[in-house]
Amino acid sequence: MQPTVEDLFLRYRRGDPRALAGVFDRAAPEVWRVARYLSRSRNEADDLVQATFLAAMQSAARWRPEQPLVPWLLGILANHVRMARRRQRREVPAAAVVPRVPEDPVVAAEHAELRELLRQRIEELPETYRTVLVLQIEHGMTAAEVAHATGRPRATVRSQLHRGLDLLRRALPAGVLAISASAGVGDLAKVRGVVLAAAGEGVVGVSLGVGASALGVLAMKKVLAVLVVVFVAGVFWTWPESKARPSNASAPPDRVTEVAAALPQAIPEQPSVDAAAERILVAAPSVAAAPTTLRVRALWPDGMPAQAMTVTAQALPAEDWFSQRFFVTDLGGIAEWKTAVPGKMRVRARHGGEVMCEVAANQANEVELTIPAGVDARGTVVDPLGNPVGNAIVVIGSRIEEMLEATRTDGSGAFRLRALAPRMYVAAFAEGFSGSLVVRAAEFGEGPVVLKLPALGGAATGRVLDVDGLPLEGAWVAAGDVSIELDMADSKDKMRLRSLSVVRTDASGSFRLLGIPLCKPFPLHAGAAGHCGWKGQVLVDHREPFVEIRLARAVQLRGVVRDVDGKPVARAYVGVTDATSPGKQMGDSRPSWAQARTYTPEDGSFAFTSLAPGTIAVEVHNGKGREQRWVAWREFHGEPGDRLQWDPVVRDDLAIRGSVVDDSGQPLAGWRIEVDAAEGVPLAPTATSGADGGFVVSPCVQALYRVKCYAPGDQWNAEVIERKGVEPGGEPVVVRIGRDRLPSCFVQGTLASDQVGDSQGLMVFDRGRGEQWVKLQAGQPFAWGPLPPGHYALQLQATPSGGQRRATPLVVPLGEHELLPGQRLDLGELRLPTLGELAVELADARGQPVDKTLLRFAMIEAIQGGTSVEIVAGRGSTRVAPGRYLPSTGPNGRQVEHAPIEVRAGERTTVKLRFADVVRRQVRYDMSAIGVPARCYATFRKDGVPLHRVWFNFWRDEPATVDHAFTPGNWELAFELADGHVQSFPFVVTEDNSAPVIHVRPER
Repeated sequence: MQPTVEDLFLRYRRGDPRALAGVFDRAAPEVWRVARYLSRSRNEADDLVQATFLAAMQSAARWRPEQPLVPWLLGILANHVRMARRRQRREVPAAAVVPRVPEDPVVAAEHAELRELLRQRIEELPETYRTVLVLQIEHGMTAAEVAHATGRPRATVRSQLHRGLDLLRRALPAGVLAISASAGVGDLAKVRGVVLAAAGEGVVGVSLGVGASALGVLAMKKVLAVLVVVFVAGVFWTWPESKARPSNASAPPDRVTEVAAALPQAIPEQPSVDAAAERILVAAPSVAAAPTTLRVRALWPDGMPAQAMTVTAQALPAEDWFSQRFFVTDLGGIAEWKTAVPGKMRVRARHGGEVMCEVAANQANEVELTIPAGVDARGTVVDPLGNPVGNAIVVIGSRIEEMLEATRTDGSGAFRLRALAPRMYVAAFAEGFSGSLVVRAAEFGEGPVVLKLPALGGAATGRVLDVDGLPLEGAWVAAGDVSIELDMADSKDKMRLRSLSVVRTDASGSFRLLGIPLCKPFPLHAGAAGHCGWKGQVLVDHREPFVEIRLARAVQLRGVVRDVDGKPVARAYVGVTDATSPGKQMGDSRPSWAQARTYTPEDGSFAFTSLAPGTIAVEVHNGKGREQRWVAWREFHGEPGDRLQWDPVVRDDLAIRGSVVDDSGQPLAGWRIEVDAAEGVPLAPTATSGADGGFVVSPCVQALYRVKCYAPGDQWNAEVIERKGVEPGGEPVVVRIGRDRLPSCFVQGTLASDQVGDSQGLMVFDRGRGEQWVKLQAGQPFAWGPLPPGHYALQLQATPSGGQRRATPLVVPLGEHELLPGQRLDLGELRLPTLGELAVELADARGQPVDKTLLRFAMIEAIQGGTSVEIVAGRGSTRVAPGRYLPSTGPNGRQVEHAPIEVRAGERTTVKLRFADVVRRQVRYDMSAIGVPARCYATFRKDGVPLHRVWFNFWRDEPATVDHAFTPGNWELAFELADGHVQSFPFVVTEDNSAPVIHVRPER
């Protein structure tokens, strides 16, 4: 394979002067054509090329190998022009008259056209970039001078210049390059000799040889026009990936990496100057071609202009969420896309309604979008005490992870939204509070709705950057997860969605998120076009944190789903598990724009453009869970910027076959068989063994499965035996169930007939698997099973009659038991013990009574559970079962540290408690040595006294970080494993929080 110009320059930098000849032969013609427009004559262009290459030799160590070489050389060329012009300004007297060579009329016309085009494109840029570009390009200021003139930080100005030039390059048509092809080349042979002689002699401090006299006659406007060529060329030579170049290394055999034919391809090296000129002339469209624009007129249902309405335009077929373009209508209801893409387009209004249109190339296209009649929403935003909140942000969206600001409340907290689609979501945010619950627009049809901000909250600011540190405009950032919560303020106990705080970054890549709960790690998500998704956490306390997010270049995956006959499959589900996806068997609570899943259209095609590099598992099925009848699956490894191609063929003829037998080989009927595999492999249906013990699990894919076998009538859902590494289509699997593995254990008893309550139940805990709830009826016997032999903890849980709504259940420990094969554990008659009363007096850290809060207590003897005490004006009480209790947590992570409190039957126990001044610490739990899933219990002791008890359920095989709060001192974490063993981990908490992370890694 022929080395690229970048490879040759890298060889030169490593000490091979002969490689510079190849660099010069390939790059000099293109550099000379730009230099010709920076000079009066061919000789001066030759001098500029010579100066550029000699300077490149001096600065070779500064060039980054991943950076394309020709644009870097053009940057050196432009710098020499700028410096020479400044020297000429200082050295030439104002009265001096410099003879000027008449400019060629054709060149003058081209320069005038370029100047006008440049001014138009600069005017279309956002004001942030427009100001700095005008000061630098038209007035010749440096970044430092621009910073001084605008009052902005230097780093900000440099970033804005870099981003602004990039936007300018993209806005300029490629046709401006055609002007550079009309010039030939000068005497490059002579220049080549000078450059190679310098390289051969190892000259470092060579004089650049271009003085002010060579450039002093250049008019400012001519330099302005020529800089366009430099800027555009910088993009043209590196398009489409301006920061990357094709690799010469061959791909690994197992990688399926193909560059999509529809995308622009890398331009091959040209053997001759004439061929390079022809390439530019053919590829570049005419500057005079009319731009393709799309003008959208948004109207309300009554025909009035929809002002300040967010409109999205998306070319079809749509690849992903980020392919949308967002616009806001003006006072006339007009939104205009000045660089529209020809083809079929879908235009939507934020309030609802859409229209399909065909955008014609090189024309001004217009489309009218009428928002359909909907719900006129009126409401009020209030704080937790019911007081109205002015200037609150009201957000709307078709999904909670896409809700953006629509309006703000007035001084009385009121707002109004016009013509919302009935299924639209509405929520509210405000400074200092958490976000409200989400309501449907249809609920406003019954009258005004109150959006209540439930608790105190904070804000976080930050920036989203690309891999090179440049700001990303229009990136999406969200705080929180897609989750459902109980609306505690609603008498009907409705299940509602908790709102997400969602924003888009501005021109500088900056964002600010409201509604983040205080003093605990909170999920954070980000995404942008061409970049892989990002997830992390943010912790908000008394400060407003700043978060810098860098998005890596994404991996793209495209393909067409076909059946075994080669026909495209419509409505096929295609899902991807990559480095940003959640763990196996966990719900994906990320925003939809951070996920990678889709259903294929009629042509069976799919495309993902925002995948994270690394291992990528792709599953294809009919979207019906365990009832699916055809599947396909494959695993890839993607590097940043890779374009993967896979055309899966779905089939349903792969199966796992086998039988279930006992020790003597007799068939066992009615046993349930389930199989699972690696993360991302589609689920297979459940099978049941027949009279002959046989079973068939189908369809499967080409992957290694784990076969799990469950006993007939098993309510515990615990596998009796499992087989690993089973391949579909292989030898039949024989699952042999030994007599010592038969789950014939039961727990039985009777709830006393006089135990009347709202609900009673038996909680059965298996530390390794989880818990089960057995509902009990007074006076009725019960038998729970079959259960596999093992170690169990039991406790009675009940809510007494006449209690308050949502009263805390009473927890009565029944001890721990080892169940042997065939054992029936009889608990006898169960009844609640005589209750005691727990009275609490609670003060804050300053000793003042706490106005209103809910304080939780953990029962030490219980596996899980305890009680809660509602505090009003510093006091509260509740009836509890006898036992020892530890004060746990209050709202917003506030902690109470106190020794265990003993509550006796029939007695009142009063305790005075106080919120502590705590230090936030994070504990990193690494369960890799003991495996998952694992249920664990942690008791935190200070100076030997237990103060906190925490229950965990780890379902992922990667370390989990949990946020805790402690007072300074010597602490010990007693970590109780699933098998009952206890391991201790001591640590010290200091007031300055000098060791923020506590590592806990229990060993088996």
